[in-house]
Amino acid sequence: MKARLVLKNSEAKVLECIRQFRPISRAHIAVKTGLSKPVVSQAVERLIREGIVRESKKGKSTLRGGKRPTLLEFNPNWKFLVGIDVAARYAQR
Repeated sequence: MKARLVLKNSEAKVLECIRQFRPISRAHIAVKTGLSKPVVSQAVERLIREGIVRESKKGKSTLRGGKRPTLLEFNPNWKFLVGIDVAARYAQR
């Protein structure tokens, strides 16, 4: 049960990071969130399976070269999310 809660918390952090910095690589998500790379990869794979996130394009490699990172973004064909802030500005009698 605790492992499932940790995974859900990790997924929430990953989603928030993608929301703020999209498109973003798994490695940058790990840096920004403080999560380990394996935890990020596990959360991302689950989010991809659920259709919430997708791999979009390849990023730029570093100055040292190396493999180009795969960038992540929200899947625009997934469900829409709507947030509503309901707050009373004053009280009526």
